[in-house]
Amino acid sequence: MTKPVPRRQQIIDAARLLLGTPWKLQGRNEQGVDCGGLLVLIARAVGLPWRADEDTPTYTMTPRGDSLLTYLSNCGANYLGMKDPPPGSITVFWWNRQTKTPAHLGIMTDRQTVIHVYAPTFRTGHVTEDFFAGVMEKRLVAVYEFPGVLPWQPSS
Repeated sequence: MTKPVPRRQQIIDAARLLLGTPWKLQGRNEQGVDCGGLLVLIARAVGLPWRADEDTPTYTMTPRGDSLLTYLSNCGANYLGMKDPPPGSITVFWWNRQTKTPAHLGIMTDRQTVIHVYAPTFRTGHVTEDFFAGVMEKRLVAVYEFPGVLPWQPSS
């Protein structure tokens, strides 16, 4: 018997169940997550083949170079491009104006909002859903999708 293919809406629903979860650097459970942990919990909830052996939370708050993109590839995420993230996709953002290094992850919910872990003081924060247009859209670096998800088919 084959396992059903997770739909993008299941990814979005799993992300929304985590809204309000506290921010915690390297967190990997409902007591606290960071943006990488958010992806891990969503993959677990939906039954996606996220490579847990590649998810080693030993990083600092400021990723170096393209280490975040390497992490996504090593976990099995598929690169989609640099714009127009479809619903249920993984969004990668820069956070430092000087380096514009990939440093933050989120889940696109629709064409207007993104779910991510926002920690404005790096001491407190939580999983939140914010508008994509404006600041987030300008900071978009790359778009990936979870492994094992049906490819995006835009409605015609």
